[in-house]
Amino acid sequence: MTVLSNSERLLVVFHRRMCKVGRAIKRLARALLLYAIAGAMVGVGVFLLIGGMGLALMGTAIGIGLIPMVVVGIIGGLAVKGLVSSIRNK
Repeated sequence: MTVLSNSERLLVVFHRRMCKVGRAIKRLARALLLYAIAGAMVGVGVFLLIGGMGLALMGTAIGIGLIPMVVVGIIGGLAVKGLVSSIRNK
């Protein structure tokens, strides 16, 4: 049996805690990716259902195609994740 110094014990405890933090971050990243993918799919679905859109302002207009709809869907999916998390934490 080896005897650890105080600094070595501190390193072991720090390593164990960082491993737990790393696992928690991986779990959170997977959940965020799931909500982002679901939101992107909703964005594609809205685009396929409605088609392209336009935004007109003061005599000018721009088209809103697939990519902006997907981005809005991803943002919406991540917003849903935030709402779900806040409701669970209450």
